[in-house]
Amino acid sequence: MNLQDTVALMFPLGVVAQSIPDNSSFFEVNEIPARSVPQNCAMLATGEFQYSRDQDCTGSFLVQAEEHVFFIRIYSTRSGGWHAEVVVRSGFDPGTKPRAN
Repeated sequence: MNLQDTVALMFPLGVVAQSIPDNSSFFEVNEIPARSVPQNCAMLATGEFQYSRDQDCTGSFLVQAEEHVFFIRIYSTRSGGWHAEVVVRSGFDPGTKPRAN
């Protein structure tokens, strides 16, 4: 299964688009229901963050689907809809400690 199909399984009610066609590791999911959470994946971590006092808190998720690990940020758009940004790292090995570059 390709990455875009995997992201579509995590957000079955959303519209998945590859944000930058040359960058196969970044996707946007539009038109998702309010307060959506990723589905059909293993939840590794969750959290919330806020960029500024004027912005609502946004949800963040670290999930694993197939051999990929995804970082997902879900937030409300200015038009009132909900949107997810999805970044993927391929080749995740849970036995290997991550390194900072």
